[in-house]
Amino acid sequence: MLLWQLLPFTPILSDFLANETEICELATVSFTDESENATSWEWDFGADANPGTYQLSLTASQFNCSDDTIQEIIVPMVGIEEYNNGELVRIFPNPNNGKFKVEIKNFKEVEKISLLDLSGQTIKSISKNSINNSMISLELESIKSGIYFLEINTKTDKIVKRVLIK
Repeated sequence: MLLWQLLPFTPILSDFLANETEICELATVSFTDESENATSWEWDFGADANPGTYQLSLTASQFNCSDDTIQEIIVPMVGIEEYNNGELVRIFPNPNNGKFKVEIKNFKEVEKISLLDLSGQTIKSISKNSINNSMISLELESIKSGIYFLEINTKTDKIVKRVLIK
């Protein structure tokens, strides 16, 4: 007589955390495995960090059972130049360390320039009276690393540009 003892099955749950889900080119992302009941793991990191959206996956396994988790990592286009509205504004370098230049082709039309954080709070504001040529230098060395928005208000438009400070 042959007896089999069935062991209770513990389901596998594949999961991981990324310390960042939106990064700039050449940035580093750390991944933390949070899988449950796995004995082996297979990571697929996709392509290199060029602008675009990447699907990263983790397959957690135990014996012949496995579970997959997929997360997206976004590498936005934040190159040296971002143009819109008739190519009026250029920010460089971008990304930067808090020191950067803003070139505004039609600077005489600018009413105000503001640097905003992600919550919309104004970090720095430059009034029309302080804008006297097409090249403005900003030196914000004590500013925290992160994504900011440069808002340029002209007589007829509002132009918003993303600025990445490392």
